[in-house]
Amino acid sequence: MKEYKVTITETLKKTVTVEAENQNEAHQMVSDAWHNSEYILDADDFIGVEFEVENIVPKVKCNKLVSECESYAKPRQDREAR
Repeated sequence: MKEYKVTITETLKKTVTVEAENQNEAHQMVSDAWHNSEYILDADDFIGVEFEVENIVPKVKCNKLVSECESYAKPRQDREAR
């Protein structure tokens, strides 16, 4: 069996309404409030999830030139084809 790294990214979203002089002030007010834990997003704010899968490439020790070591890190069938 192979090993894989799977990254799970959940997205939470909440819209709040504030009164401000302009967009920059509104952004700063909400950002400050969020940093002060005045807005806590939870499961009710869930809008999606992504899964990203990566192969785990085994590390190879090699005392040769870097270019030669890299060829040893490739899957066995690639090396045999040479």
